[in-house]
Amino acid sequence: MREKAPVFLNLFQIRFPITALVSIAHRITGVLLFLCIPIVLFWLDVSLENEVGFQRAQTFFSCACVHFFVVLVMALLLFHWLAGMRHLLLDVDVGISHQRVRVTAWGVFAVAALGFLMMLITGL
Repeated sequence: MREKAPVFLNLFQIRFPITALVSIAHRITGVLLFLCIPIVLFWLDVSLENEVGFQRAQTFFSCACVHFFVVLVMALLLFHWLAGMRHLLLDVDVGISHQRVRVTAWGVFAVAALGFLMMLITGL
């Protein structure tokens, strides 16, 4: 008998359910937030060194692209927190029905997107 050849799976053609997308995005935001820790700690250290360091950090953060980066990190943090709370509630069997799981997944994306837009509009 001939063995079956391996099947090529194109992950870009597979339609994941919204709950899987929230789970994957939660992991990705966690990694991105972890990678941002050294940058945040560096600028915190610079701003707390002395008055000159504080002025340097203030000048750096007045740039529009840096401001957008800060808003993006805050939006990642908001999404990661919301998705984490959702996962914790699911772990203790709160909102475990199929329909409620989908609604809360859409809610996480909606609230995170709304929060991101509000941070952009109000200037954080």
